Amino acid sequence: MLFSVIIPFLLAFVASFLGSLQPGSVNVSVFETALRRNFRTAVWLGLGGALPEVIYGMLAFYSLENLNTIQGFSFYFNILSLLIFAGVIINLFIPKKKSNKAPQNPELPIKNTQNVFWYGFLLGLFNPILLVFWILTIQYFYQFGWIEVESWVVQISFSLGAVFGAWVLLILVAYLADNKHFSINNWRIFRFLQSAKS
Repeated sequence: MLFSVIIPFLLAFVASFLGSLQPGSVNVSVFETALRRNFRTAVWLGLGGALPEVIYGMLAFYSLENLNTIQGFSFYFNILSLLIFAGVIINLFIPKKKSNKAPQNPELPIKNTQNVFWYGFLLGLFNPILLVFWILTIQYFYQFGWIEVESWVVQISFSLGAVFGAWVLLILVAYLADNKHFSINNWRIFRFLQSAKS
């Protein structure tokens, strides 16, 4: 029983942490908030941005419970996974447009610290690619027999692991941005994060 809780949590934690490495609206906002405001505010924004992982994780479980009843789903799923993986690899090698222009640095639109949490939550909520990510990830783990899709204990444990994995990554982003070795004038780092908006 203990392993049925710990294993899904750890799997989701690692998958969410690694999946959150790619710059997105939440990452960029946490980075900018830590630079312009403070570490604590950025952490609260990050928590709000990580919470939608629960919603999309549970939706992914619900979707897979129904999809796995379709005959031949596993075969077509493997084909789709290969195509998506190939697309991601190809995208990594496509040269991006480089700009020598200094990045624009808009202020965080929310001034009230208490509302920063909900601002982060909305940023994370309007990221439907999370549903696709978790459907692919959960199905992958399920095929190897690492998790059970039908168990509500696994679903809750997995979803919580997803939240904490993303939040820990965002705390790390906030810490690095708040560190005195980083500044808004360090264009190399900032331009990398800004690329997620373009």
